[in-house]
Amino acid sequence: MKSLKKLVFASLVFASVAMVVATVQAQPQQGPGGRGNFDPAQFRERMMEGYKDMLGASDDEWTIIKPLISDVMDKQMATRSRGMGAGMMFRRGGDRPQGPDQQGAAARQDRRGQDRQGQDRQGQDRQGRPGFGGPTPSPEEDALQQVLDQNDAKAEDIATKLKALRDARKKADADLEAAQAKLQAVLTVRQEAQLVMMGMLK
Repeated sequence: MKSLKKLVFASLVFASVAMVVATVQAQPQQGPGGRGNFDPAQFRERMMEGYKDMLGASDDEWTIIKPLISDVMDKQMATRSRGMGAGMMFRRGGDRPQGPDQQGAAARQDRRGQDRQGQDRQGQDRQGRPGFGGPTPSPEEDALQQVLDQNDAKAEDIATKLKALRDARKKADADLEAAQAKLQAVLTVRQEAQLVMMGMLK
């Protein structure tokens, strides 16, 4: 029971780190790779080792279970971090945009630069070590925010972007459910129950 509680706590910490990592990535970092003393990939790997121990999975079983758990984790973080990084409250200085050619345009430019930096880092992670996703705005969130940045935006334009965002979120929810079903299919009843207790499965 103690080990389960520790892993649940670690999972919550991991989710919290994932939701702020984009902000951290946007700031200058000290140390190798620009990440300071914190290594997200190493932290994630330790969590995966904790899952393996908790589930009592053999090495052969873990080769099947690990990528499925990782996929569910990534999809859960994508749904839990909705709106992070795209909302008005996260803009530098917290000022309300005055129009498409003033603060709104500057915020969009700054966000695009951060997104490109994040994509470069994620590409390096895919090449060199396990990736660690951050809450960067989805294309649909970014598109909607660009319309909202315009004080004179038409209602029909907002409605169109809003529908696209909702459709994308529905798809993300469906993808998460599919990933959870794949994971559940390879687990024993005990393993399934343990992951339900941790919130990884429903």
